[in-house]
Amino acid sequence: MTIERLLELLTSAGTTLGVELQPDENGQCCVRLNKTFDVFLDYDFGSEWLQVYCLVGCIGDGEPEAIYSTLLEGNLFWAGTEGATLGLAPDDGSVYLCDKKPLDALGAVEFQAWLETFLHTAERYRTWLDASDTSPGAEEDQDDLDEGQPQAALAEAELASRFGNGFVRP
Repeated sequence: MTIERLLELLTSAGTTLGVELQPDENGQCCVRLNKTFDVFLDYDFGSEWLQVYCLVGCIGDGEPEAIYSTLLEGNLFWAGTEGATLGLAPDDGSVYLCDKKPLDALGAVEFQAWLETFLHTAERYRTWLDASDTSPGAEEDQDDLDEGQPQAALAEAELASRFGNGFVRP
């Protein structure tokens, strides 16, 4: 697989969602949702895997043990993260949602479904961390997400190219 395959997927998804998705020379691009929420796509040329990740929030000074517990529960068998993984940056308490897939396993439909599921999950955890007093249970928050908000947010997305190799913090 090459960058051409990545361009096909991004073009198809961008056309469907009404945004321009264009990676830079390093295989990276960023979609800004609602002018505040950055979702990064990063293609690894060596492994030919596509990674998607975003900052979903920060752990404040409240009761971090309860928040850590809920985040770990979400990671258990990926039940609360729809296959993605939540991680904590030790230096500043930032919580990231990450996922990756081999590019050759993604057709246009699979890529769009994967990206949309990721966005639903990220938005659910972002909302929960902002409130920090409720659980990000998929059942109770999914109703709000099913009203098309992530797809509508994508339709209003702004594209911002990122540079550098490896993980780039928002």
